[in-house]
Amino acid sequence: MNFQSFIDQVRLELSSELPGEDAQMLMSPLGRATQREAIKQIPNPTPSAILILIYPVNNVPHTLLMVRNSYDGHHSGQVSFPGGKVEPSDKNLAETALREFEEEIGVGTSSVEVLGELSSLIIPPSGFQVFPYVGFLDQPIVPQPDPTEVAGIVETSITNLFDSRNKRVEMVNSSVKGFKLKAPCYVIDNNIIWGATAMILSEFESIYKRFEF
Repeated sequence: MNFQSFIDQVRLELSSELPGEDAQMLMSPLGRATQREAIKQIPNPTPSAILILIYPVNNVPHTLLMVRNSYDGHHSGQVSFPGGKVEPSDKNLAETALREFEEEIGVGTSSVEVLGELSSLIIPPSGFQVFPYVGFLDQPIVPQPDPTEVAGIVETSITNLFDSRNKRVEMVNSSVKGFKLKAPCYVIDNNIIWGATAMILSEFESIYKRFEF
């Protein structure tokens, strides 16, 4: 499947019924709250948005994630999609996702076409509700990440990302200092993608498996 056919398929699937929480929970850490439980714990979560950007490398669909810098917070050092909380100047959540991507990755988003969104996800430890958007550019990108927020870039083809050989269960560092927990994860170039990011990816993977290659 070439790049444009892939994008057409993503657009079609995002306009259909989403797999939702059932797909998200396939990559949920052991003991994680369901969305019904999470909304009881965090009745007024802070809205935030992330962008899954798809772009071609030699006509093959790729995406990127970022390694967050270490800091005194819940997501220190974790691998995630570029994104962050809503700012008063943002017209909508899609604009939040695009703005945050541009600020963190250093790639302009004026030409990004938003294809749709995946199911939102509440993250109890940090109190955020994440709204994931999927967009694409029809050309390769050259990341120039903000060093104050980004420690590294994880770039991968979509095919490699969802290769079953790159999925496993690992002991990972939780948001509680010194506490480890067991979590299913995607592993790309020794980078462990787990937690909310893996759950968002799991729904995207469920959509990807619908594709007619």
